[in-house]
Formats: sequence, C-alpha cells, structure tokens
Amino acid sequence: MSKKPAGKTKLIPVKPKEAIRRIEKNGWRLKNKDGGHWFYSKIINGKEELALILMHPTEELGKTYVRYIIRKTRKTNEEWVSL
Repeated sequence: MSKKPAGKTKLIPVKPKEAIRRIEKNGWRLKNKDGGHWFYSKIINGKEELALILMHPTEELGKTYVRYIIRKTRKTNEEWVSL
C-alpha cells in the first residue's frame, strides 16, 4: 500500500462552471460578460477585486489557471478543494 504524501493538496483541472460555483459560494458576483470572458467581482478590504473566468464549456481550466483563481479569491489550495 502506498501512502498519500502529507502536506500538499493536489490541484486538478476543473470545468468553468465548477470554478464559478466555487467562487460564487464565497460571495463573488458576476459583474460583466464579454463573450467567453466572465468577470466576477467582490469588495475585499474596501477595494473591488476582479477575477476572470474563461468560459469554454467543452474545455477544462488547467492547473495554472486554477492557481490564478485561487490567488485572486485569496484562498488556500485546501480551502479551494474543500469548496
């Protein structure tokens, strides 16, 4: 039996709708749509923050893009996975 490495949470690609579900669950709201670019906003520390979700329903958002969303939403990898 192999054991799972302790400490690191493995990120996996997600569909755009799943990413939207997760950020909306944390209070982010759709601000604008421009074709396949959906902009979500939230006021954090008195300043409006924006996060961009690329809407391509047939494609998944890669790990690099998932990391971008996590950074913009100020979550940890563990918090993101548990949403």
